[in-house]
Amino acid sequence: MSEHSLSSGAILIVLLIMFYMFIGSVIERYKIIIGHEAALAILLGMLVSFLAFKLGHVELTEFLTFNENFFFYFCLPPLVFASGYNMQRKNFFDNFNNILIFGLVNTVIQFTLFSVFTWLMFKYQTFYKYHGETGTYEQFELSIFEILLMCSLLCSSDVVAAVSLINSEKQPKLFSLVFGEGVTNDAISIILFNAVVQFTAPGNSFTATTPLKIFYSFLILGFFSLFIGIFVALLGAFVTKHCRFLTVKPVIECNFIFCFGYLAYTISERCEMSGIISLLACGILLAKYCWYNLSPQSKQTTSLAFSMIGYAAEAFVFGYLGLTFFSYVTYEWSWQLFIGEVIVVLIGRFSGTIGLIKFLELFGYKSGIGIRELTFISYAGMIRGAVAFGLVLRIDKDVPNRSVIVTTSLGLVVFTTVFMGSTVALIQRCLFGKEIASEPHQEEHNNDGKSGHENSHHEIVEHPNLQESKVPYETQNQKSGQLSFTDKIRRFDQEKMKPFLIYKYAHLEHKRQKEYNQMLMNQGEELERHYVKHGSLRGSIGVKSQTSQRPKLSSKMRYFGSSDNLYQFDGLQKSGTIKQAYSKRASIIQEEQELKNYNLDDETSKGAKYSLLKGNEAK
Repeated sequence: MSEHSLSSGAILIVLLIMFYMFIGSVIERYKIIIGHEAALAILLGMLVSFLAFKLGHVELTEFLTFNENFFFYFCLPPLVFASGYNMQRKNFFDNFNNILIFGLVNTVIQFTLFSVFTWLMFKYQTFYKYHGETGTYEQFELSIFEILLMCSLLCSSDVVAAVSLINSEKQPKLFSLVFGEGVTNDAISIILFNAVVQFTAPGNSFTATTPLKIFYSFLILGFFSLFIGIFVALLGAFVTKHCRFLTVKPVIECNFIFCFGYLAYTISERCEMSGIISLLACGILLAKYCWYNLSPQSKQTTSLAFSMIGYAAEAFVFGYLGLTFFSYVTYEWSWQLFIGEVIVVLIGRFSGTIGLIKFLELFGYKSGIGIRELTFISYAGMIRGAVAFGLVLRIDKDVPNRSVIVTTSLGLVVFTTVFMGSTVALIQRCLFGKEIASEPHQEEHNNDGKSGHENSHHEIVEHPNLQESKVPYETQNQKSGQLSFTDKIRRFDQEKMKPFLIYKYAHLEHKRQKEYNQMLMNQGEELERHYVKHGSLRGSIGVKSQTSQRPKLSSKMRYFGSSDNLYQFDGLQKSGTIKQAYSKRASIIQEEQELKNYNLDDETSKGAKYSLLKGNEAK
């Protein structure tokens, strides 16, 4: 490949990523309910791919061909690791039973329904495929193993569009269900696919015991994949606890944490297990234990860095899907099979979601999920993701009908992402109304009713560990001496695992660090109000209190404070200084309202508006 083609492809990819970010911000800003950045990125990529194909840029078209190894080793891991590391674990495990039903049981049921319905289609209908290279039609029929291969990868759904629309504060349960199903569904689908692949070698025949063998292989792959992820995560926590020289530089810390996650993924893939499950489990446990061993700045930096890398990988994947579309025009296509599989996915998805929950409720199961939530979950989960297309390219080239399976899967991924991804916001509006179906980050408003786009409205990215309400883990059953299995696990974690894996572990210590940081932020706001009002810090309460009532703080202190400086905070707590500060803060509420939107509209400021640090309020 020439350097010219390589640079041209790189430019196209970068521009698509920038388009994805720009159009996503526009959709969120203007509350557009039709369309999604993923769908628009795919459509734009398809347009570029079509132009390259028609204009005869053969090298560029070959360069844009989807590479499954590149996808699984460089695109998918950042996405999965960010999901696990930044997961809101409390909501996830509070709804774990329902997530397990949707992510595990529902995926297996969908696999069964997809396989049965597809087999019935080929039994009672004649299918033809079109040869893109020769332009001829030919009758074909998928074997049992080919049907199982295709249906196992089509079980993989993509909930990116749905998750980006749900307000996690207004609908925390729905958010955790959709997000939880998304991350577990991909892992289960990959395990199912790997289990089926083991029995698709030439000469193998489908017998009555084949489903049992597939199920056994599924359990083995799942167990050992989970074990690898847990082991690497615990190793990472142990290393960062005892090797404190690794927690000096935030850059090294971020890379070190990510390398542990990637190590779990690569080991699992090398052992022919599911790297996704290993990576997801590793990310969750690194956040649970290793995060507390990091320096104060890295606790914030890791969350932001991994989210940024995951978002960039997500944008790249959707643009890449569009760019690669017309590189498969010479393959075999079957519009009959494509339309049939769309119907199969529709029926199987709603049956496996709404039908499964309603069936379990007949036997006394209390899901706590309404019909509107079930409908939204079913519709959002119909989107087939890039994981499905990445898996289909791993099918052995000796499979007779591999070409038509590849194009059918690609067509399903593009169609469901573009059509259903673009309408999921509309479905949300119809089901939940306008107030609930609003973007997660509401705009702030000034007293004059105008939106605060001229003021500070920046999103604060915090790791979920800081957002968890830390209450004593003793439940009512624990107080009465009757411990459930969950209570025993929680107690073992608090009394054994965390002290063993966390440096200088003390229960609620990070909550005290956040309170300490909040005190500093409150003082900063007080200084800002004084400066805006008087144009100087001279004589301000904040300066006096800093010089006369408390010791000077280190200028190198980072966000969240530092555990090394907590002795100051403890002393202030005991002396009652914090209570006095909050009391003094309450006495200036009226002043804060007057200065909230204070403008310095003179000739030098030219109407510049000095906004308060609203983002630092912690209720």
